[in-house]
Parts: sequence; C-alpha cells; structure tokens
Amino acid sequence: MYEKLEEMLLESSKTMVDLVTLEHIASSYMDVDQFRAKMDELIKIGFLSPVLASKPSGKSDGFFNRYRINKSKLNYKLIEIINGLYLKLDPRIRLDAYYGLDWKTFKRDEPYIHKINAYLSAHEKTDALLYEPELAFLLTDNKKWFEDKTYEGYKVLNRLGLLGHFKVHPKIDPVAFSLDLNKVTHAKHKHLIVENKSAYLHLQEVIDKSPYTAILYGAGNMIPSSIRRFKEQLRLKGEEEFYYFGDLDREGIRIWYSLNLKLEAKPALELYTALLTKKWVRGKESQKGHEQQREAFYAYFEQNHIEEMSCHLSEAYIPQEALTKDELQRLISD
Repeated sequence: MYEKLEEMLLESSKTMVDLVTLEHIASSYMDVDQFRAKMDELIKIGFLSPVLASKPSGKSDGFFNRYRINKSKLNYKLIEIINGLYLKLDPRIRLDAYYGLDWKTFKRDEPYIHKINAYLSAHEKTDALLYEPELAFLLTDNKKWFEDKTYEGYKVLNRLGLLGHFKVHPKIDPVAFSLDLNKVTHAKHKHLIVENKSAYLHLQEVIDKSPYTAILYGAGNMIPSSIRRFKEQLRLKGEEEFYYFGDLDREGIRIWYSLNLKLEAKPALELYTALLTKKWVRGKESQKGHEQQREAFYAYFEQNHIEEMSCHLSEAYIPQEALTKDELQRLISD
C-alpha cells in the first residue's frame, strides 16, 4: 500500500537516511499512525536499522534521528511486484531476469514492459522483417530506442526473453559514393574507398580523370559493415576490384583488415606511398591493433616502407589530411 517510501529508499544512492526525510515523504500520503506502523514494519524486516548513536535525548516516540538502509532486505517487495505483473502480461514476456536484478533496473524497464506488452497483446504474429527504427517505434513509440550507445533497447528485449521473437534487418547504412557514368558499361571496374570525408571530397572531384568507376566515402569504421549495401545500390556488371585508403595508423589498418575479410580490398599504394613521404605525428598510442592485421597490410608494401611503418606505428601516425588537395588529385589522375 505504501510503496512510495520504499521506492525512495531503494532508488537512493545513500546508505543512510534521516528521520526528517522519511517524515517529509510520508506526510504526503499517510498520517502519523500509518507512518509509525510503516516504520515498525521496515525495521522488523531489517530494511531500516536505527543508528543507535542518533537516539535523541528526551524523546519518547521511539524514533531515531538516522537509519541505515539495507536494500537487500526488501527483495520481497520486488518479488511481490514481479509476481503480480506476471499475471497481467502477454505470456511471451518473461520476467525471470528481474528476480536477480536490482530495483532501479526494474523501475527503469517497467514503462517499456507495459508498452511492449500492449503491442504483443494486439499482435499475435511478430514475424515481419523490420528495420530497427520501425520495430523501436512499434514497441515504444521511440524510433531511436535501439540507437542508444548502451544498446539498452536490445538489453531490455533480452531480459524479457523476446530477442528471438522479432526479425530485424542487419543495420547497414547507405554508402555515399561518386560514380563516373562513362565507366559503368566497362567490363572491369576499380573502386576506391576513402576513410575520411575531406580526402573523399577532394578525390571525387577528379573521378573522371581517375581509373576508378566509383569513389566511396568510408565514414571511418562504418564501411566494413555497409559495403554490401554499396553493391546492392549499384549492381554493376563485370569484374570489380576494391582499393582502400585511410589514415596510416593502427585504427586505419584495422578498418582495412576488417573490410578485407568481407571482400578483397587492396591498399591504394599510390596514395599510401605518397603519405609515407610526410611527417609522422606523435599520438594515438592508445589505439589497439593486432600484429596479424599489420602483417597482412605490410604484405603489399616494399621492404623500406614496411620498416618505416614498423618503427613508427606504435607511437605515431600520418593522417590522410597530410596530403594536400592538389597532391591527392594528381595521384589518382591518369
């Protein structure tokens, strides 16, 4: 009946609470006798323990000025609520995970539980293939629910045992690219993937003078997951070769390696060798990479370039921006 007091205590990040705080919260929905009964109940089950040193002198109401909060003792309240909620939900929803979780997690998820239940109650079948924003909007009225960097939307569905009940398209964003229409009928196509936006914008200006049918914007590390979308977008006939140009650092090599696992993508040597004539800049020491990735990348280069990269990559890098617009455009022009 008197859940507001328990909820405040469970949601508090503190381990102690003053009597004045308890009285203030309780005064909004219970009288003095009800408050006394509630305090006796919470102390009896061990949820509140009086701090003996806080016993005021001269008071005979039995209250202490401070109480210690023992949250683990109120598990019965959460179990009681979960059990009651189970009876009201669509049978496809499972709440078992919440028996082992804290009150805050349950209260944070509870609005979503009710919204998802409303959707399931109205839809017996959930086998339609949907994109993430579509499913998020249908379930919660928030199309960005799955886009949270903490992946909270997926975590909630997993806790509810519902991940397998919905079919979601793989998250693949459209690829930005420039196309030389004069080459689309050729029997063989070369495509250049460029990691950063500024280099991409400079290079695409001279695509008609280059050997490339298409120049793609890699958008950092997004291209390995979205390259399939490019092939679906373009559907060129004939043989295709892919080349990659990124920052000369461990992250750039990691992106190339990940892309190369999906399709053979050679480093664009004319651009990388030009980049190697530029000054190494200290930084990016925290970037992670694996020796296997670097060895695969080095295999395309001359020995002197391999030795230079091996010497510097652990503590320095060369960004694509080290090459000027004129240099970039001259390097790919026929």
